[in-house]
Amino acid sequence: MRDLSLSDFKSRQGGRLSGGMLLTTCPFHEDSTPSLGVYETPERHYHCFGCKAHGSWRELWEVLGSPGTVVLAPPDRSDSWFDRPRWGNGTPLAQYAERSHLALVSQPHLHWYIQDRGIEDAIKPASLGWDTGWLTVPVTDDGGEVVGIVGRAYPHIAYKVSMRYDMPGEQPPLAYVPDWRLWNEAEIVFIVFGVIDAISMVVAGLAAASPTAGKGSFDPRWLDRTDKLVVVIPDRHEDRDAFELARSLDWRGRVYIPEYENKEKDVNDILVQRGPEGLRHATQATKRSRGGSGAGGPS
Repeated sequence: MRDLSLSDFKSRQGGRLSGGMLLTTCPFHEDSTPSLGVYETPERHYHCFGCKAHGSWRELWEVLGSPGTVVLAPPDRSDSWFDRPRWGNGTPLAQYAERSHLALVSQPHLHWYIQDRGIEDAIKPASLGWDTGWLTVPVTDDGGEVVGIVGRAYPHIAYKVSMRYDMPGEQPPLAYVPDWRLWNEAEIVFIVFGVIDAISMVVAGLAAASPTAGKGSFDPRWLDRTDKLVVVIPDRHEDRDAFELARSLDWRGRVYIPEYENKEKDVNDILVQRGPEGLRHATQATKRSRGGSGAGGPS
């Protein structure tokens, strides 16, 4: 792609130039009053003060499409990473994960979503990556081999779904463990219902795992080889699902229900609102803790 200028964006989208910024309408939401700033800074980025869309010039240029086009959602590209039979049109999973990770590490302006979720410290340990509007999360086995990729859409990208995952062949959804060293060394491990929640627990120094395709996809057989105490932490108002999972784990299963405050709905919200120490405290200061086979379930 040739070098872009603010004038290119002005000719494509209109707006008003002022110093090193173009103020124009945002293509990511209905925008009658210009709210998107395109900045001629060393980072060459854009930011919408309305819907909080944020990214690089190159990404914005791709989204704007042909001259005169106003795009209310980024295109559902048929060649985007989650539609490929294998990531990168045949690129092995490990290579794809490394490439995506380097893309994220080398572009700090893309970290805003991860910062908002309180998990920036996990970028390197969890090998988080970036690909065309998606946060990529590699799923590894206990030997460190990449066996799948989970994708979480950045909030300003209006794809048809917010989560995608790829497990090669006919392989079913897997368990996601962000930090195997922490898992192997811990006496107590936690099960949460989403990959962002699992990463949040690791940021707080707690060993955790999650399903890769929603809470209903967690297979208790994944834990057949562990003799650790397994603590299930449900999202807010999802106690019943947690008790059902704990029962399936027999003596190993326990349920901890954090004291959620205000609008907190999961452990990631606790991390964002209270920090790592607050999350560690919340997983211990619970209003109810019951075992698996002996639990009567939520009242």
